[in-house]
Amino acid sequence: MDNFFKEILKKIPKKIRNYNRLSMGIAGRIDEILEERNISQREFAKKMKKSESEISKWMSGKHNFTIKSIANIEAKLDTKLIYTEYDLEDIRAKRENGKKYFDMVSDSD
Repeated sequence: MDNFFKEILKKIPKKIRNYNRLSMGIAGRIDEILEERNISQREFAKKMKKSESEISKWMSGKHNFTIKSIANIEAKLDTKLIYTEYDLEDIRAKRENGKKYFDMVSDSD
């Protein structure tokens, strides 16, 4: 059975698998942040100046996030959703200088 699903997945074009992985990952990360901070989808919608139905679409993992929308969400939630290679290099450099992760997050702007 396991091989059956692997064969089906192989038939899905890589760009579609990548899109789904990224979209679901971003939605999942937003959900984690909201849960950690006890923020409801209604409150998040208000903060983002969006309708609750729009936020619900985002959280379904099927929304096509733009870089601009991701940047806006990161700013409103004061966090990072995605990391570029540049971000990761900066994190490594700060770790080498003895900084802890949470110190780095607040320095990231």
